[in-house]
Amino acid sequence: MKPLRILVDTPTSKHPIADQLRDKGVELVESNLKFEQFRVTDRCGIWFLPADQFMKYVGEKSIFRRVIEFKKTVPEPVVIVDGDPENHRNGVSGAALRSAMAFIALSNHIPILIADKPGEAADLLYIMANQAQTGMGQSIDTTPAAGAPNDNNGNGRPKDLNELQEYILTSLPDVGPSTAKALLKKYRNLKGVFAASAKELTRIPGIGPKKAKRLEAFLSGTLD
Repeated sequence: MKPLRILVDTPTSKHPIADQLRDKGVELVESNLKFEQFRVTDRCGIWFLPADQFMKYVGEKSIFRRVIEFKKTVPEPVVIVDGDPENHRNGVSGAALRSAMAFIALSNHIPILIADKPGEAADLLYIMANQAQTGMGQSIDTTPAAGAPNDNNGNGRPKDLNELQEYILTSLPDVGPSTAKALLKKYRNLKGVFAASAKELTRIPGIGPKKAKRLEAFLSGTLD
C-alpha cells in the first residue's frame, strides 16, 4: 500500500502540524505552493490558518480579498482554522465573524472546518488525504506545484487587480457586475468601498437606501 502523500509549502513544513502528520505516517513533500499550505490531491488545496490569524483578517476585512485569491488558486479549496476563533476575538464582533464564515461557505462554496482541539487539524488533513487518495483513488503530483488550471491566465491569479476587486464586490449582497464597476469607479478601490457609509453608497446608480443600509451592515459585520 502506497503511503499517503501531502504537499506542504516550505514554511509550514517546520510547523508542529507537519510533525504530527509525519507521526501518522504521511509523506510530506515540500513544494512552492501558490497560496495554500497543503494539497491532498492535484485539485484540492487547504488554506491552513491559525485562529488568531484568521480573526486578524476578519477584523481588518482583508478576509474577503484573500478568500477570492485562494479560490482562484485551486479548483477545490478548503479552509481549516486551527483553534477556536471565539478565543481570539480581540474586539472583532461575533457578527463580523459570522459574516466572514458565511462569505466563505455560502458566497464562495468553500468548506470551512474549525479544528478547535489540539491535533485535530492534523487529523482532518490525514482523513482528507486518506479518503481522496485511498478511498477515491485521486492522485497527488509530487513535482513542484504549478498554478491551478481554473483561472483566467493559467497561473492561478486573476488577470489584473481591477478584475479581482470587481469579483470580490459581486460576492456582496445585491451587487452585480455593473454595480461593482460603479463602486470602483466612485471609490477607486475596496478600501474606499468598505469605508463608505450608507448615505454615500446611495450616490451609486442602482443602490437605494435599503440596499445601501444592507451593504453597510454586511461590511461592518452587523448584518443580522
